[in-house]
Amino acid sequence: MRKPNGFSILEVTMTVLIGLTLTDMAVRRIAPVQSAVAVSSSAHTLTSLAARTRAHAIERGTIVRLEIDTVEDRASVVVGADVLETVDFRSMGVDLRSESSRVRLCMNPSGFGETGCNSFVSDVTIEFVRGEKSSAIVLGPLGRVIKI
Repeated sequence: MRKPNGFSILEVTMTVLIGLTLTDMAVRRIAPVQSAVAVSSSAHTLTSLAARTRAHAIERGTIVRLEIDTVEDRASVVVGADVLETVDFRSMGVDLRSESSRVRLCMNPSGFGETGCNSFVSDVTIEFVRGEKSSAIVLGPLGRVIKI
């Protein structure tokens, strides 16, 4: 009688099926965590953009705008006609929502919001949504940013 070398096709098939089942279970558990991380990260990113907008205004001695487009899920720091940086939240799988489709926060050289340039006169909420997870920040007309 011959001695068998290696595994039988049945053993290999069962091992692969068990591995796929465990992987599927792990992926289903990780998806909500990924959504929560993406939403939280997006809120921190927009808060950082607001801080950089303020810093650029102070450094350059001119008005710098933070422009948020909730239709395109994008935010940009703009000086005059020059876009300094843009963040595309759609690429992170996050949807931006607000009462307005476009929100503009202008910072003056003193580091405060320039109310005559802003697109809003009272606090505006920007919501970040991915799946069932969501987070939000509130922008004040004088440049206050609060993560809620």
